[in-house]
Amino acid sequence: MCYICSQNHFCIHIQFSYQAIYTHVHIWIFYCCQLRHAMLDHVSDIFVDTSHPVQELLQAAEGGQIGDFEDKMTKFLHHARDLEKVATLACSLSSDGQGVKLTKYITKRVMILAPQVVNAADTLVGNTKSKSAQRNMAAFEGFWKETVYALVESIDTIIPVQDFLAVS
Repeated sequence: MCYICSQNHFCIHIQFSYQAIYTHVHIWIFYCCQLRHAMLDHVSDIFVDTSHPVQELLQAAEGGQIGDFEDKMTKFLHHARDLEKVATLACSLSSDGQGVKLTKYITKRVMILAPQVVNAADTLVGNTKSKSAQRNMAAFEGFWKETVYALVESIDTIIPVQDFLAVS
């Protein structure tokens, strides 16, 4: 029954309502696909070069220049936050429950490790000649690279390859 004209048969109002719903559904699907494409593009941009920020931080720490170090530290921490955001975004796109749990766990490890890497680099800035500070920084750099590699691998498992191929 049509609520506009109160007729019991299939009237023109009902037909227009179905067309409007059909159009809105197609528009919604189009925008969801565009949003998914944009999210995956962002994920791939962040993970293009994951070792560069930590390398810059290490070089600045070894150089002993506090001003340069603070700039690289800010970039490194910003990169760590971007990794967290992208991992959260990837988790929201995935339906793989176990993979999402693993990715969230590794993301927490990355966020715990980031300030520790900064502290090791800060120690090295103050003691550039210290072998102990150099070994400590090298160890944290290795931990960082391993953890970020694990994060990249876990994100690769929760996002289908077809989605990444569609973006590129």
